[in-house]
Amino acid sequence: MNDVDNFVKIILAVSVSLSVVGISIQFMRLLGTTNSILRDAHGAVKDVVELIANIKEDYRGIAVKFGEITDGISSIKTNVVDPLNRFSNTVGAFVDVMNKKVRGEAV
Repeated sequence: MNDVDNFVKIILAVSVSLSVVGISIQFMRLLGTTNSILRDAHGAVKDVVELIANIKEDYRGIAVKFGEITDGISSIKTNVVDPLNRFSNTVGAFVDVMNKKVRGEAV
């Protein structure tokens, strides 16, 4: 009877040891899968950061181009519209003077 009890204890110890080894193997697989997932997530985050950097560069380029366009429009106003307004005011004043002379009014 003593031999059977010892044999059962040995079988129990071996089965518990194998269970612990099996659990350890599964835990290592879980850690490996988690590591792989984290690597993939890191790659995705890195791609998103690069995309945001590219968008930021494009935005800066667009802002510079928009600034150049607005400067061009402003220079058109300064170099064309303002002199035309002054010219039209001068011509308008001249026309008023001429109309007064035609009507015989004092200038």
